[in-house]
Amino acid sequence: MTDADKKDFFSLMAVVAGYYDKTPSVDTATIYWNGLKSLPFATVKDLFNLHLQSSVYMPKISEILNAAVQMDGRPDAEEAWSMHSVCLNDEGPMIVVTDEMLSAFGVALNLQNDRIAARMAYKEKYQSEVTAARRSGKPVRWSISPGTDKTSYESKLIEAVKLGRLPAEYALKQLPYNASTDSREKMIKLESEQKLLEKKEEQTMLVNQ
Repeated sequence: MTDADKKDFFSLMAVVAGYYDKTPSVDTATIYWNGLKSLPFATVKDLFNLHLQSSVYMPKISEILNAAVQMDGRPDAEEAWSMHSVCLNDEGPMIVVTDEMLSAFGVALNLQNDRIAARMAYKEKYQSEVTAARRSGKPVRWSISPGTDKTSYESKLIEAVKLGRLPAEYALKQLPYNASTDSREKMIKLESEQKLLEKKEEQTMLVNQ
């Protein structure tokens, strides 16, 4: 958030506190502001709304920050390394990665003959990139890191779509030309489900405006 959001944030704090029958002091609201200002205002508003629907207690700063981490879809450093490390000495595997993972992998490649050092460097760089992205409000962006081994493309693309990491329409176009009929049918079904969900979300947004 920026200073331009401060007035709206303090108003939001008053509404949230009022919902829990509390009256926040300026000092308390300022503590929340300092703790949450690394997040975009729209994200903070959404997270407060989600908390109101699930808890009878006033949200703590740590709860909102933890919810923000879960919301953006980025894997933690250990999971990211686990997903990416298969490519360290093997150009075969195709994986789906975030921008931050790609940046961290560039560091690890320089240490590929020392797997322990590569892992530590990867995690440090990845966490730094993720922290910076979250502070700036940058949404997660997944992309395909192609490999030379095409045998696992179908299953990995389908998995990425199911996890919400790739749009089905895009993934369908990335299937190998000789992909099985079953894989294409699964992807087409997932594409239809995604479009239906997007339509429902658009309708919900119109209702809430």
